[in-house]
Amino acid sequence: MNAHTHYRLQSLLFRALLVLAVALLAWLSTVHDRRLDWTNRHSLSEASRALVQGISTVVDVEVYAERLAFRQPAAGFLERYRQAGLQIRVEYVNPSARPDRVRARGVEHQGELVILYQGGAERVQVQSGGYREQDFSRALQRLLSGRRTLLQFLSGHGERKPQGGANHDLDAWVGLLKEHGYQAQLLDLSQAAMLPDSSATLILAGLHTGLLEYELQQLDKYLQQGGNLLWLTDPGEVHDRGRLTAQLGITRPAGSILSPHSGLAEDPGLLLTGPENYLDHIALERFDYLGLFPEVAPVQPQPESGWTAYPLVQSGRDSWLETGSLSGDAQYDADTDVSGPLPIILALERPHPQADTQRPRQRVVVTGDGDFLSNTFIRNGGNATLGLLLVNWLSVNSDAQPFFADIAKPKDARLNMSPRMQGGYLLGFSLALPLLLLGTGWTVQYRRRRR
Repeated sequence: MNAHTHYRLQSLLFRALLVLAVALLAWLSTVHDRRLDWTNRHSLSEASRALVQGISTVVDVEVYAERLAFRQPAAGFLERYRQAGLQIRVEYVNPSARPDRVRARGVEHQGELVILYQGGAERVQVQSGGYREQDFSRALQRLLSGRRTLLQFLSGHGERKPQGGANHDLDAWVGLLKEHGYQAQLLDLSQAAMLPDSSATLILAGLHTGLLEYELQQLDKYLQQGGNLLWLTDPGEVHDRGRLTAQLGITRPAGSILSPHSGLAEDPGLLLTGPENYLDHIALERFDYLGLFPEVAPVQPQPESGWTAYPLVQSGRDSWLETGSLSGDAQYDADTDVSGPLPIILALERPHPQADTQRPRQRVVVTGDGDFLSNTFIRNGGNATLGLLLVNWLSVNSDAQPFFADIAKPKDARLNMSPRMQGGYLLGFSLALPLLLLGTGWTVQYRRRRR
């Protein structure tokens, strides 16, 4: 057997083995389903996977899409949740053929998803870049918790505005709440048709004018019916505070809490809190961020009020309630000041007055100041997360309060380069690399000819 024949046999054998290997791989792909994502851009985050593992029943998803161009992205997106273990039953709905279902679900755009679970429904809109994991997972969280998502903000008394853009207003915080599925609604108690919804959470964001007797009666009725309340008190005089504090069994002493080791010596009215200042309570589960509270006052529970009180956040042991002026070098005075620790956010609970089986407990949160959620301070430390957790605890139906972990956003896949780096890559790939390949080929050819 000469060398040429030997070479041809080797070549034929190699081709036969290659075809056999490809056929074997094709057969294995039909038997075993495995998917690898080395970039982690097409896999769920750890928080979403943990959420999916807690769902053992089937989740129904309606995809409102008429054309295949909208259905295929939805199918690919939902497949990521199937791969993580979520049982999904998908129904594709043609909006043109079923306008009744479109109106009933409140669908506005092609490609929207509607998640149905345990009698609840949540919409997930498609964004310009496709579907977002954090939107879908947050919707699942809301369905799992059974939250009451309506927030009613009392208006007409100089309160902080939920849509206002002033430094003391709350539109940045309310925007965060809306991202997590809440709805904000203004409530005017002077109007007979605007009664507090006992299934919602009522928010008092500071009262700077007096309430009418009719309004006070409506507020009394709301609490007697078991409505939940978030009261963001403000420093200084609060009108009609006595009647409301008497119902809640609390007192709010005048003055501000100071601490020599707050870390903010240049402004003694700013109180910095850390994990050692938080009570071990399910409302603040896993919350260990710093908090910044400006000119905050204590909120003290009274004994035998009928409420069970939990001081969620308190000042440090070296703090005190300064009853005098904050100007100059304020010092603790044992004769007039009150030593810490002092509660600055108080949670109240009692059995539901109407024995509501769906909401066995009535819940109230009172803060010593509402500035920590204002536009000025909301982005400091964990203030935004703290405000979200307080509303989560107030809006759930059962005694159990899951932690609403913020679903991780996909990692940034963009490559940011300076103009110099961009020029270097352009010259390298468009000029230097082709010349290198041409030079290598010419060198190899030149050497072969010389043999």
